[in-house]
Amino acid sequence: MLSIKSDPTCALLEMVVDGPIARDDYQAAVEAVDALLKTYRHINVVEVVRSTGWVTPDVWWADFMFHLTHHNFLHRVAIVSDKGWVAPMTRFLAPFYPAEVRTFPESELDEARAWASEKHAVPDAADELHLDFA
Repeated sequence: MLSIKSDPTCALLEMVVDGPIARDDYQAAVEAVDALLKTYRHINVVEVVRSTGWVTPDVWWADFMFHLTHHNFLHRVAIVSDKGWVAPMTRFLAPFYPAEVRTFPESELDEARAWASEKHAVPDAADELHLDFA
């Protein structure tokens, strides 16, 4: 199961993985990401991994296709889990993501949320450098 909550005031998406991920669960996550990207160029994610389960091939394929069409949309990603393999796997994969990634134990979920949702964490279009050569 994959449950989704989003906070559009700080470009934050929180996902909880607790068992197998169905196609409908995954589609809800994609829709939540796309909704935030209508307002923000980059979003922050808190992903809580409680348990994992079977992910069907169609969900893997959908995720592959999603990442082909969504480039550099992440700013901060907090991975929260007490599973012993999650933090080392996250550290191994983090260099492949164009985002700032940190891991937290589940006892520090509030800290993970605070880190990911810091007001200055997501640059908006207004923060971009505009050069005027006139």
